[in-house]
Amino acid sequence: MHDVTIELDFDDETWSDLDVLNDKVLEEDEDDVIISDPISLSRVVFKLPGSVKIRHLAQEVRDLIFSNLTVPPTVTIGSWQMVVDFLSASEKFQGDFSDSNHKDVWKPFNNLHAQILVNALIKVERIDILAKLKSLMETECLLSTEEERVEPVRHHVKSATTTIVPAPPFVPFDASKMILVLHYETTKLEKENYYWFWDNFTDHLKKKSKQGYSALDITKLKKNDGGNRIQMVEHVYPQFPHIVVCFNDSYIQELRKAEVSTKFKFCRSIHRKTDEEFVQNDNRNLRCRCVIMPQMTEKLITSWAMLTHNYHWPDDYDDFIGRILDLDNVKVRFATAEEEREKYSGKNNVTL
Repeated sequence: MHDVTIELDFDDETWSDLDVLNDKVLEEDEDDVIISDPISLSRVVFKLPGSVKIRHLAQEVRDLIFSNLTVPPTVTIGSWQMVVDFLSASEKFQGDFSDSNHKDVWKPFNNLHAQILVNALIKVERIDILAKLKSLMETECLLSTEEERVEPVRHHVKSATTTIVPAPPFVPFDASKMILVLHYETTKLEKENYYWFWDNFTDHLKKKSKQGYSALDITKLKKNDGGNRIQMVEHVYPQFPHIVVCFNDSYIQELRKAEVSTKFKFCRSIHRKTDEEFVQNDNRNLRCRCVIMPQMTEKLITSWAMLTHNYHWPDDYDDFIGRILDLDNVKVRFATAEEEREKYSGKNNVTL
């Protein structure tokens, strides 16, 4: 094979017919190109009422989200504004949503709060989808208007159609003097051990805390979510001066599971935040306290608990409460054989 070079020989007349742009014209064209500023994530963040579930979203909205999530963002040139303009180019949604599978994929999540879905989109920074959803919300096109989308309230005599009533707004509260206690029990012995720990701990805080501390059980925090549990956790979690975790076999076994029990889900979500906090603080434990309950046979699997001081109940309780309140010579009260039969009658008090 031989390399061949082809030279084009144009005469003056041929060159005059060609549309060749000089450098000056090219520079002028470049000046006409306007690149808009990117849309920040904060501009497309929005909140939905706690009463709105995923099933309440319009089918077209769910199809739009599904279709865009199945394909990763293809924005390699241009601005985010171009993406928003593309999604808004037609009053109708782009794409073919006739496939019934689009409806099936949402079935497992229909009863979840729609805000959880929005938070997930925020987490993965899908600004394009969020911008479209926010515009639909502002034009009141986000929720379904079809009758079948609203589930009826079933009565013995007649049925009525429910309406989506916005949940009351979350009311912030001061948790800077509250000590959060995480725990989970399944056996009788575990429940008895926690009962006496809680009885001593709350009483000592009430009578001896110079800081004005009080204990907050994780189950009570779960109930008082104000209609928006995610917003509540993000508000109160940074405020707690101490977070006490009572480890027992049931607690650790639930941590190992891929699918935990319903009662433990909220507790695990808080527990995971303690792990994240430990890592973010360069493996320094600043406020989490590890309490080991009696007869525990499982090994700790929580990083901060493995690398920090462990307080065994009741043997190390004086050191534990001293760490919390800077106290000395604390007397601990727990059940005797006779008191064991009466402990739920309210007659047992902590001796200080």
